Amino acid sequence: MAVEIKDCRPADWSPVLLEAWGRLTSDPVSWAKAIEKLGVRLLVLALSAVDEAGNPNTPAKAVRR
Repeated sequence: MAVEIKDCRPADWSPVLLEAWGRLTSDPVSWAKAIEKLGVRLLVLALSAVDEAGNPNTPAKAVRR
């Protein structure tokens, strides 16, 4: 099984997926930890190219969101 994690709540996802993951979709670190506990073997981290202010994004910024 594989799970995709985004650095911000994915507005374009199915309501079923958003309901299943709940508040975790707003916190990529907690989301990843929850996925790890499920035994998922493949995790895809999708980072936005820019942050909310339009500045280049980095993994450190994505974690702070």
